[in-house]
Amino acid sequence: MLRRRLSKKENLIVTVGLIEKEQTFYIKGIDTFIEVARLLPQYKFLIIGLNSEKLAHLLNNLPDNLTIKEKIPHPELVAYYQKAKIYCQLSRSESFGMALAEAMYFGCIPVVTNVGGLPEIVSSSGVIVKRNIENIVNAIHDLLILSIVPKCNSKHQILSDFKLEYRKKSIYDII
Repeated sequence: MLRRRLSKKENLIVTVGLIEKEQTFYIKGIDTFIEVARLLPQYKFLIIGLNSEKLAHLLNNLPDNLTIKEKIPHPELVAYYQKAKIYCQLSRSESFGMALAEAMYFGCIPVVTNVGGLPEIVSSSGVIVKRNIENIVNAIHDLLILSIVPKCNSKHQILSDFKLEYRKKSIYDII
């Protein structure tokens, strides 16, 4: 890891998902994200895509530093990616994190759990942790307080590992 400043970014930690069912709420680790926000009250946390009306019974006693937004238009989502320093995907199960890849493309440093395809997407451009609150809190602390960031630029990681030509060839090979 290297020390460098992310001057254009805010100390904002974001997670994104279409969360309309209780099962999805837990699979995507939204409960864990809320607990991490509670333990780091000095930072702003944002959940995008959560249907707070359908899941109101899970959203009691939220920390003051956490904001929830319903599903938003893509340009608005991109604006949040451009502001946020950290993107968290704290899933219990995940195949390929499209929101993760998109957040990385817009320069967010990923903090992800070591499940499914998440470590492969992040590789050396972020922090891969066990699903443990203390590990996640420490990772975010290191990224924000100590300004320690991964050696590999997250946008570069996405562009090099998921080139359009490579994806086309892979699809043609399958067909």
